[in-house]
Amino acid sequence: MKADDLKFPDDSFDTILLFEVLEHVNDPYMVLKESKRVARKNILITVPNCAQFNELRDSGLTYEHMLEKDHVNFFTKLNLENLISKEFKSFKVKEEEPTELNQLLQISGSSKWLNALISFFNKIKNINPLLYYRLYVVIDI
Repeated sequence: MKADDLKFPDDSFDTILLFEVLEHVNDPYMVLKESKRVARKNILITVPNCAQFNELRDSGLTYEHMLEKDHVNFFTKLNLENLISKEFKSFKVKEEEPTELNQLLQISGSSKWLNALISFFNKIKNINPLLYYRLYVVIDI
């Protein structure tokens, strides 16, 4: 079935899962609208986080699959929130799957003392991760 024209009655499912879907469809708004129609309780969404694409690339962590032709939408937290807010009032978008700073520094080949210092601050939770691979959304109906 087409994601924007589901052949199910209204409120057919408790939960709709849109895991790694919205970046592949021509009209993600219509997919959200149709998902809302068939969902009774909630919609769960994941998409690649494209806000820091260049930083991921520079760190050797870019998703190669994001460069495939079937990726037609590239979401940041803000533009995903804007899209979802057109149809829903209650939702939360979170950046997840962090890449710790010390891992990035090790990949990029920085000095051992700097890696040790960054690792120490990560352990005591004084440094937040710089990059997040994915955006996660929970929409309450």
